[in-house]
Amino acid sequence: MTQFYLDRIPQDSTLQIFVNGVNVPRLSSGDPQPWNGFLYHPETNSVTFHGTSVPPQGAQISVKFDPKTIK
Repeated sequence: MTQFYLDRIPQDSTLQIFVNGVNVPRLSSGDPQPWNGFLYHPETNSVTFHGTSVPPQGAQISVKFDPKTIK
C-alpha cells in the first residue's frame, strides 16, 4: 500500500487517477480486502494504492477531479 495526500478536497464522484497514462480502478471502501486499485480517504484527503496498482518508482501520477470548493 502506498499513500498520497491531495492538496484540495475533490468532489468524490469526479476523482480519477492515472499512473503512466493508465486509469487506475477505484476500489470500494467497504471491501474488507482491497486488491488492485485505489481508495480515497476523505478523513485524511488522501488516496492509497493497493496491489499491482502501487505506482513503480519514477512513475508519472496524474490525479484529476473537480474541487469541492473553489479557491
